[in-house]
Amino acid sequence: SIYESAVQLGSEIVSGRGGEQVESRIPSAATPGNRFLFPQPSYHLEARAREIVQPSAAQVIQLWQAYLSNVDPIMKVFHAPSVQQMVLGQIGKASMEPSGQALMSSIYLVTTVSLTEEECQTTLQETRAELISKFRMAAEDALSVAGFVTTSDIVVLRAFVLYLAALRSLGETSFVWSMTGLAIRVAGTMGLARDGSMLGLPPFECEMRRRLWWAIVYLDARTAELVGQDGDLLMQNYDVKLPSNVNDSELFPSMQRLPEHRAAATDAVYVLLRATVAYCLRTLPRESGPNGTWSRMRAPNVPVAEKLGILEATERKFEDEILRYCDPTVPLQRICINSACTFLVKMRLVSGLPYSTGSAQEKLENGYSEDVFQLSFRIMQLQLELWTEPGMQKWRWHWQGQFQWYAFAELLRQTRLRKCDELTTKAWAMIHNVFQIIVPTLEVGSKSPLLNGLKTLLNAASSSCRVASDSRLNGEVRSSERSLDETRPPSAQAAAPPVFGHGYGSAPHDALLPGVSNARGHLQEGSAAAVDPALVLDYGAIDWDEFDRLTNELCGQKN
Repeated sequence: SIYESAVQLGSEIVSGRGGEQVESRIPSAATPGNRFLFPQPSYHLEARAREIVQPSAAQVIQLWQAYLSNVDPIMKVFHAPSVQQMVLGQIGKASMEPSGQALMSSIYLVTTVSLTEEECQTTLQETRAELISKFRMAAEDALSVAGFVTTSDIVVLRAFVLYLAALRSLGETSFVWSMTGLAIRVAGTMGLARDGSMLGLPPFECEMRRRLWWAIVYLDARTAELVGQDGDLLMQNYDVKLPSNVNDSELFPSMQRLPEHRAAATDAVYVLLRATVAYCLRTLPRESGPNGTWSRMRAPNVPVAEKLGILEATERKFEDEILRYCDPTVPLQRICINSACTFLVKMRLVSGLPYSTGSAQEKLENGYSEDVFQLSFRIMQLQLELWTEPGMQKWRWHWQGQFQWYAFAELLRQTRLRKCDELTTKAWAMIHNVFQIIVPTLEVGSKSPLLNGLKTLLNAASSSCRVASDSRLNGEVRSSERSLDETRPPSAQAAAPPVFGHGYGSAPHDALLPGVSNARGHLQEGSAAAVDPALVLDYGAIDWDEFDRLTNELCGQKN
């Protein structure tokens, strides 16, 4: 294949260099073909990029500290102690090498994306939107000057991966999906698809290549899911080992061998988990097609016993190699626990496996499944934890581009079909919490019929809010098919109608929510009061037949 040919060529380039650094040929900024991806004037690009990204010395230090706190623990595409020398050394200099300029610009961009509006105003005295626009333009200019399309410089590729991570957080899923394909081919040409130990490279370089490669694999897999496609790298053969479970302080360029694998949670614990998730995705039954990576686990021709075997093997791998060492009171390690649990529960959900081992998943005639309800309920619990746990908010920029749309749609479907009881009331409260807490941070399309219907439900529900007179459980669920009356939940203040505006975050592709990728509406922060299970929703305000049709489509089921 073209991919394998590129990998072979890259391996020959790397293995034939005799230990010397490959010279990076930097095309002129005016070279034809370098500007078509970022269409801007082709003159003075280098000077403009340098001018745009020259924060003051104090701001550079603050941005770097923010990068070390908000980005490095979950990306680690380079060795931070080594890069820090370059970051601090370039302060006050009039110019930098193109590769260094590209990396610095991408660091500034992804760091700004990770900051809140208040942090941007305090640190850089500009609005977040202004800074993102400025640093994005600078990163694109610098990447173009560095010749990122045909580069053989790993520093430029690192900059490109950080740039893509920033844009994915901003909800530009389709663009990131296309550009990730370019990153894959550049990496293949560099020989990153071969483990460095097989090429005779020094231990430190081997480890840095592994971290970068698995960051690209993970980016490819997660973006593929959002656009409803198969990840390119999940279907390819490569022999790159997983990153080592070691601290950055144990690594240095002149080291002769890597430290022993630590039986503990290190600085790289989340990076290792992320790579392990991508590794496990590659073990799924191969069912290629346009319906996405998880379609392979939904495939009816794969026996349930085989799916359970894959799930149990994945659980053991996570537990034995990562989770057993994680302390839930440490924020980064808590994210690892949350991410692993989400992945495992999602495997059950998309595979049609029961909520608990030993039971059989059953569906009623109307399509309701208690297992699907419980599994999707659990995933939304885990998602809300990510958005509400104070110690983890500095990394929210990373997962807000990875919202679990599939589970959310299933929870909506199943809660709609479930008989009314206390758990059903909690599920509706959770759904409203998702809209109040998570949706304001995401890019949710105003042209999606499903999302339009859900907006209608929320707006109608807001006008139907009432204050109960006692603390007894009360709830009224009305649908186009039935009406169930229960006692009302505890009293609560009425919420103001949600207002839809613009923001940052993930947007599901048309394959997930029709039309969402074409627009950017969402709930604005602070537009509604805090949610309480007491909210009485007018479920008759939505066309449930249309809702069922759309969620059937979303969840990959055919009537």
